[in-house]
Amino acid sequence: MFGDTLSYDPGIGVNTNMLAELATAIAAEKPSAVLFSGDFSLPPSTASYTCWTNVFAPALRFGAVFYPAVGNHDTDDGLAAFTATFAGTVPSNGPAGDVGYTYTVPLSNALFIVLNQFVSTNLWRVDQAWLDAVLATNTQPHVFALAHATAFKLYHPQCMDYYPTERNAFWNSLSNAHCRLFFCGHDHMYDHARMDDGDGNPENDIHQMIVGTGGAPLYVDGAYDGDNGCWTPRRIFHEMEYGYVTVEVDGDVVRVVWRHRTGPGLFEE
Repeated sequence: MFGDTLSYDPGIGVNTNMLAELATAIAAEKPSAVLFSGDFSLPPSTASYTCWTNVFAPALRFGAVFYPAVGNHDTDDGLAAFTATFAGTVPSNGPAGDVGYTYTVPLSNALFIVLNQFVSTNLWRVDQAWLDAVLATNTQPHVFALAHATAFKLYHPQCMDYYPTERNAFWNSLSNAHCRLFFCGHDHMYDHARMDDGDGNPENDIHQMIVGTGGAPLYVDGAYDGDNGCWTPRRIFHEMEYGYVTVEVDGDVVRVVWRHRTGPGLFEE
């Protein structure tokens, strides 16, 4: 899992050099699936998405499936290019009016929920009624959630923190469904924080993992100084570097590893 591959340089709008390095490294992992938290290019276009998918193709050559979330910059053309590229590959099990952008993916004994936070009438929020219905009928023991923007503000104030009441309902719904990992990007850095709910048991807290490390210009850091509700962010690790996260599920055990770039084409734990 990773996100944010856009480039501010004129041209195709994708950091193709870093994306190519990531594709080679991820291919070596032979994953079952690759999740991307959005913001492919700047600006988005059919040409830039074609470029992106061509560069990243080696990562999928062992049969991995690709599941993207919508980033804020992916909406710059009204999602026309996103739809043209991925409409035939993402599940169509999302809510009415957001099919192809919000969806669920069952993989083995896990449920991955991909969420769109950029519906014009519901910006920086999710379709909570749909999510509640999905979680109420889920039978998989592991639940993972993916969206573009952070739930708790670190660098960008433009995130789910804009609407703390709705964000709190979202976070509680994940917690009640035993979700323990929320993946996102938006902030161009790696940051892993446990959102302490104050009950004295860290095992039932959800971790926010920001992996906006796909090639966009990196940010040094930020602060968890937004409206954090009843939660206290406990930072586990932070780094200003490119890379990706691997998630390995073995029965009841989930192992999550941050693989950061240590040199050209080298990504290590």
